Amino acid sequence: MTPKLTLLFVAIIYVLLTTNLWSKNGIKFMTLSELVEYNLKLYLIKNAGLVYMYKTGSRLLETLTSDPILIKMHRRLHKKYGSIVLTYIITKSRNYYILDPSLAKSILKDSPYLFSAGDIKEEFFKSVMPYNLGISKCTSKQSCPWKKRRVFNEEVLGTNSINPFFYCIPDIISKNITKPLLNIKDFKEAAFKIVSDTVYGKDGKNVDILKQFIPEVNKTSDLTKTPFYKEYLQQLSKDYRDPPRCSLLHYAKLYQNSSWEVTKDQVPHWFAPLTFIISFLIPNLLCVLLNFKNVYSRVREEISKKEFDIFSKSTYLHYCVVEHIRLFNTININIQRTVDKDMLYHGFQFKKGDQLFLLFSSILRNEKEFNNPDEYRPSRWENRTEKEQDIVFGVGPQQCPSRQISPIYYKVVLLDLLRNYEYKEAKPILNDRNLYFIDPYQISFSIK
Repeated sequence: MTPKLTLLFVAIIYVLLTTNLWSKNGIKFMTLSELVEYNLKLYLIKNAGLVYMYKTGSRLLETLTSDPILIKMHRRLHKKYGSIVLTYIITKSRNYYILDPSLAKSILKDSPYLFSAGDIKEEFFKSVMPYNLGISKCTSKQSCPWKKRRVFNEEVLGTNSINPFFYCIPDIISKNITKPLLNIKDFKEAAFKIVSDTVYGKDGKNVDILKQFIPEVNKTSDLTKTPFYKEYLQQLSKDYRDPPRCSLLHYAKLYQNSSWEVTKDQVPHWFAPLTFIISFLIPNLLCVLLNFKNVYSRVREEISKKEFDIFSKSTYLHYCVVEHIRLFNTININIQRTVDKDMLYHGFQFKKGDQLFLLFSSILRNEKEFNNPDEYRPSRWENRTEKEQDIVFGVGPQQCPSRQISPIYYKVVLLDLLRNYEYKEAKPILNDRNLYFIDPYQISFSIK
């Protein structure tokens, strides 16, 4: 090929990659280069699991991008295309990527009344948790599996009030963080015991099964299909009829006289997030606290007071937790909705079956709602109501039912660690409060 033809060929490829060649109803498609970048990042983030830097393959994500939560690319596309852009993900329907955080928030508020579960999520629920259909296409509480399961989860997890089980949490934590900790790996072993006690309520039972969590979850993105998880459910079912009082199984029986087949579909909603919270997110927050000395000092001063209330949502420690959940949210990329009927919505004409993809972190890092949105700043919550704090657990009827119990686990574990241990070092050293990516597994402890 002559130099001129080579140059022409390169020019054509460049134009194809970087030019908007298609549009539909006035909405543009991403360029080919943007489609490649977007789907590559989605793939890498999916393989990194719920929390980044946690699974095999996530190092590739760190190598290829400084944007592990997709927020930088999202903002770039928002500036270029406005509220919405057509994209391509492997589904049978037309796919829209919602770029305007306010529009995304409205869509979540209107689910499941105008939008149901996305095709990918619905297929997952039907194949893995048939009794828990996610966002069902129904409005009646009596005929709606989603609403029934939602009420069940909310009652067990104490979504709307302090559940009696919450008073078990300090005992579960103190009972299982007994071995002197030298580093974060020692804490992981305690974390497995805490999760086992929380769900199962049996001292030490199934800990060996739970220890398989890390290697197994590295092999698959589907926790429920791992051999250890199936074995764990098998063990749980044996004691389902007479569960210990301090266990979620006990409260499942207390609030719903239902079959084990129904209850076991809720276990992933308790088990997986709780394991990530205790074994990853709490050490992650601890790393943040240890890096920012003024934040750490204020927390230490607050928890040293006898009147400190672990259940209060008006403490600085609680604000530290909410701010961390805002920045490192486990509900991020995988929010997908299906349009239930032809409609004109906020000026956009959608067809029944269209797929809408939302980036939840765009809502939590919305510059219009949060000043310096990428900065870790717990004090931003001091003048916000409890209802405003709940945004970190989602928007609308599908808001995470763990919004009461998760912060309490954060605070009880941190309280135990901060009161009983000194810290030799915490790596990496964070020079900036704008946080996107943290590997906290270099914390070393010493007993006071």
